[in-house]
Amino acid sequence: MLGRAPRCVADRSSDSRSGSGHFVSEVETEIVWTGELRRAEILLAAISPDDPDTFDALIVANSDGTADLRITVKGESLASVRATVDDLLACLGAAESSLDVLSDS
Repeated sequence: MLGRAPRCVADRSSDSRSGSGHFVSEVETEIVWTGELRRAEILLAAISPDDPDTFDALIVANSDGTADLRITVKGESLASVRATVDDLLACLGAAESSLDVLSDS
């Protein structure tokens, strides 16, 4: 599983300042899993019920026959994005472990 470092975007325009003088910011990170298309579909189904308003996910077919499961997490703070990523990785790990057990049977 590959990941991309969080990206923090701060809007320094005059419209972005709250009354307290803080900047409005957004944190974004992406998780990319690469493997078999069917496995990507199962992993996506495993995370879909997990608070879908906190992330976007899609499957992209690759020319080599594999597929990427791309999950983009956005939030207002590093802490909220980290919590979401932690939850998603736990769900993905559990689903992948279950798939491994089933394929070994």
